[in-house]
Amino acid sequence: MVGQAQSTTGLEFIDVETVAELEVALAEAREANVPVMVDLTAEWCISCKEMEHYTFPDPQVVAAYEPFTLLRIDVTENDDDDKAILRYFETYGPPVYAYFDRKGQRRDEYELIGFFDAEEFSAHARRFAAL
Repeated sequence: MVGQAQSTTGLEFIDVETVAELEVALAEAREANVPVMVDLTAEWCISCKEMEHYTFPDPQVVAAYEPFTLLRIDVTENDDDDKAILRYFETYGPPVYAYFDRKGQRRDEYELIGFFDAEEFSAHARRFAAL
């Protein structure tokens, strides 16, 4: 799989740096028939840091996201690859939590922006995983 798994926050993310890497990771998840959550983050993003500190380590969040492939894209550098990612997600910046179903289709109606507490974030994951 693309990138390396990272588990400093309770959730285990795979780092992705480019649109091409994202597309490979999405194809692998589709083949494995698992949903995907993409965490669009940056070092300067305060809400992202709050999610990492308060929400991601929560046991109910870890359990709710267990069936997902979790991808993390850091756009701190704002280089050409980061700008391409922002265009791909049609956003100006993080925090964005984008969801792709088991067929690899992006489900914009489930996209989250901003900070969410553990209860709300885990409930959202359970609803999406049930699709």
